[in-house]
Amino acid sequence: MRRRALPAVLCLLLCACAAIGPRESPPGPAPAVIPEGVPEAEGGAVHTDWSKLGEREKPPEPVGARWYETYTGELIPREDYGPLVPYAGLRLMDDWPADSGCLYGLMTREGVAVTDPVYSSVRSPGGYGEEGAFTLPLLLLSQGNKTADEDAWDPVVFAVAAMDGSWCTPFCYQAVSTGSQGLLLFCPDSITVMSASGEILKVWAIEDTEIPQGEFESMLTELSWGEGWSGQRRGNYMALGWDPESDYTRIRCFDLDSGGLRVFGQEEWDSLVRYPEWEEESPAVPNAQRLTDRLLGPGAPGLLALTDYGETDQTVTYYREDGTPLPELTQRGFRWYRQVGIAGGLIEVLDLNTAAYYDLETLEQVFLVYLNYEGD
Repeated sequence: MRRRALPAVLCLLLCACAAIGPRESPPGPAPAVIPEGVPEAEGGAVHTDWSKLGEREKPPEPVGARWYETYTGELIPREDYGPLVPYAGLRLMDDWPADSGCLYGLMTREGVAVTDPVYSSVRSPGGYGEEGAFTLPLLLLSQGNKTADEDAWDPVVFAVAAMDGSWCTPFCYQAVSTGSQGLLLFCPDSITVMSASGEILKVWAIEDTEIPQGEFESMLTELSWGEGWSGQRRGNYMALGWDPESDYTRIRCFDLDSGGLRVFGQEEWDSLVRYPEWEEESPAVPNAQRLTDRLLGPGAPGLLALTDYGETDQTVTYYREDGTPLPELTQRGFRWYRQVGIAGGLIEVLDLNTAAYYDLETLEQVFLVYLNYEGD
């Protein structure tokens, strides 16, 4: 597999080839695979008409490989992938359904793609619980929901997968609520209770509960908007909303064990979970922003980013968490499309037309792909 050391100035990368070779052979400039009968925008495949590039600089060689030679539009569960991480494979800017500007695929930490870029987002669910910040060892995958209403705020569907790709649920969930005990996954007519390790503990059909369908639909709307506390879990209870029978002064909840309803006062509801005070050490570089690994959470190594604002320009300097500078990542000038982050122990550098991935410890490049924004 071809690998590279981190270039001295990453901002000089202008573009890279979308094609990556099959796992069984060294990567090379082969065309990306597009499934029969699927339009490019729907299939997520990256196709480039090189004749339209004109006098632009020829893209550098890709870095990485494919696990499967043919187009792979879904995660095929296997036991031998190892930990999977997301990679950006197609830039859509602000176009739905790419909520971060790119569609993502999944690859191994060694830079072998196991899916094509078909996901709106890939992250590990996490939050803040009784023991502080937590991250669940799961992958939360999202895709655009073509069946959603036209006025839907966030028309996506979700699936949950193992971090190592050994299993994956169908894309059937329209909303997700995260807690340290696990996930609550919502379909239009059911609630799935999933443990922190991914085990499905119970599935409640709404018609078999005491929850009125209208109240359930209102809760799903609030979840999609990210507002309020409807759908939040505390202990074995899930909040539905304010109780109309008590003049909306108490909280009506769903019992995840019995399927019944219970009403709590505000103070009693708050006492079900005792959150510790938020404590965060000051960064080794004063005024620097901490970039947390979006898969492994705050307990994993991350980066620090320090932005210096000039009168007409800005410079972003990156550091390891112990304060060691990483001048290779320095960004001079404002470019809204350039992003640096951490995912699964890899540094992700997104430019207008490239996505590059480097091992956080060694700074060795393991993956480089053309994002197909300019040229087609």
